Amino acid sequence: MDEIDCELSNDIREVTITARMEPTEYLEAGTLGLEFFVIERDEDYTRRKRRECTQLIASIVSWIKSYQQETKTTSVDCNIVYFENTLLHAAIQMYDIDLVKRLLRHGSESSESTLALARELGAKANCGELATRFGEILGVLEQRKFG
Repeated sequence: MDEIDCELSNDIREVTITARMEPTEYLEAGTLGLEFFVIERDEDYTRRKRRECTQLIASIVSWIKSYQQETKTTSVDCNIVYFENTLLHAAIQMYDIDLVKRLLRHGSESSESTLALARELGAKANCGELATRFGEILGVLEQRKFG
């Protein structure tokens, strides 16, 4: 690389990095640019993202249910693990009691890690409604695990 420029805006909400590259045997000369932006995360943004994630998880559960019915097999179930988290972990993080119940009905397993996550998030809940939701989620998980 011949030269790298980095521009910072005054409020540090935007960073642009540009690298000019010399030609090689495999690459023509050119410029590579990356731009990074800070996204403001207000309550509306957070609620919208939770809603989007909940809808996405619900569509995955629907697909799994349809696949199981069509193939008459349970080789694919709701215990999908991605970076040590399951769909159940994601539903807990979305505070969605109905999705948690649906996942449990379709084979997700309540474990010590899901219980710990619900307890941790419940302890951090800063409003009555949220604390109530986590109490309900924890109750459903404990009933499934120990009931």
